[in-house]
Amino acid sequence: MAWRVGRKLYCAARGDIGLDMRSDGELMVQQQVLAAWASVHPPAGGLVVFDVGSNVGDWSVAMLDLCEDRNLVDCRLYAFEPVSSTFSAYSSRIGEHRLKGTVTSERMAMSVKEGRAKVTVLRDNAGTNSLHRIPTEQSDQVEEVTLTTIDSYCGKHGIARIHLLKIDTEGHDMEVLRGAIGMISSGNIGVIQFEYSHLWVAARNFLKDVFDLVEELPYYVGKPQTDHVIVYRAWHPELERFFAGNYLLIHESSIPWFSVRHARPDHSNVFVECLL
Repeated sequence: MAWRVGRKLYCAARGDIGLDMRSDGELMVQQQVLAAWASVHPPAGGLVVFDVGSNVGDWSVAMLDLCEDRNLVDCRLYAFEPVSSTFSAYSSRIGEHRLKGTVTSERMAMSVKEGRAKVTVLRDNAGTNSLHRIPTEQSDQVEEVTLTTIDSYCGKHGIARIHLLKIDTEGHDMEVLRGAIGMISSGNIGVIQFEYSHLWVAARNFLKDVFDLVEELPYYVGKPQTDHVIVYRAWHPELERFFAGNYLLIHESSIPWFSVRHARPDHSNVFVECLL
């Protein structure tokens, strides 16, 4: 019990508020991106959203519902899910939505290069099927899947800008970011949401790799909360905890879309939030 209570307090104090869309800031990010895009009159082209690792469609449906509520039909949602059973479940679910015509779904995985790879399938529609074998999970079921990159896909389909890129690839998120470095370097992605967790250990990646990736670029590394975003001035060892949570890369031009608080470590390595 002491372990459970201590871990909960530890996570809560550091802004690790779980992975529930209603409370972890994901819906807030969707809402703020949509509000910012809709405030441009006329809109600078259609809204473009990528859902990489779409699973059974919870995130996509939430985005489509928000678009429908605001009568924003000038949008394109591109969804990528490599596991066959999960892709079928996603396609069926999206097929029932009124905005299904705005969705392009692809049965493939995003990565750092094009090619083929094997996904470990723990079970049908599992949210933890991964390109990286997970030591704590056992499964002999694998599927060979097609790999592509954000840069390659955008180039082939004439996509010049992504307003919101969501990545949830069970430990493969850093490779997806590396495969989007062209779009990131050119500033053509407004906001990137990615998941960081213990699965990054299996992929041999660190949160520090994200900070290094954008070190010379006009992007901020942040963490979504229910009503604001925590922005970190620089990487710090206290951040490298491998607890499951969503993080953001926000282009400097997109920072005004959010209520932002900066976080910095004090002399005791405790992160203190302060207003921008």
